[in-house]
Amino acid sequence: MFDRKAWAKAYYAKNKEHLRDKQREWEAANQDSIAERKRVQRSGNEATAEMKKAWQQANSAKVAEYNKKWKQANRDRHNALGAKRHAAKMNRTPPWLTKKHFTEIKEFYIMAKLMTEKTGVAHEVDHIVPLQGETVSGLHVPWNLQVIKRSANRAKRNHLS
Repeated sequence: MFDRKAWAKAYYAKNKEHLRDKQREWEAANQDSIAERKRVQRSGNEATAEMKKAWQQANSAKVAEYNKKWKQANRDRHNALGAKRHAAKMNRTPPWLTKKHFTEIKEFYIMAKLMTEKTGVAHEVDHIVPLQGETVSGLHVPWNLQVIKRSANRAKRNHLS
């Protein structure tokens, strides 16, 4: 497995002088924007949020392209975040879940991605007891999740079995 941190550390050690020179050149050429950014940061989070929002609006195509690439490269994390948001929206995530529980939930989405890649058959994370079942409603918790084939999940719909 590729160790990005080790590679970056070695690259920096090898190119230390060159990288410092490039940083100094950039800082000299961008003193005004650096000063503005520091001023905004000192003024508080609202100003920082406004500056970030303005940059995102001015660079919407760049932001959309970045988000698209991230989503494609991190499909499992994107699905886990989407499920978390959906469950919270439906008020199906209990407030007493710990970080360990959320980590376990993310692992189900990672497992689904790995199984899809290994077998070539699409897999999804399924709620054993559906979040919006006809007779009973489950919670978005690790012990209510399982990884199954996409076709089986679609056939199951909002039913227990």
